[in-house]
Amino acid sequence: MVRDIEYKILPLYKGMGTWKYRGEKEVESDGHNSKMSHYLISPAGDRVDLDQYFGSYQTPSIEEVEDLMMELPEIQKKESSFFW
Repeated sequence: MVRDIEYKILPLYKGMGTWKYRGEKEVESDGHNSKMSHYLISPAGDRVDLDQYFGSYQTPSIEEVEDLMMELPEIQKKESSFFW
């Protein structure tokens, strides 16, 4: 079942701030189908789109989001810009 969801991602390594994952349910115009949009919110409030990594009918677990975060260059780039 597709539904709105939010995870708080505590720092996964030293120097990483607290991020949030947000999945938002969007009901299509027919009123029957709904799809999920996925994104991360950085500690500074910037959004990182994750739709290319998670399907529109998928609700990822917090572990799946954390695993993806460790691989994304966008996360590493934003994190390094906060501290250097």
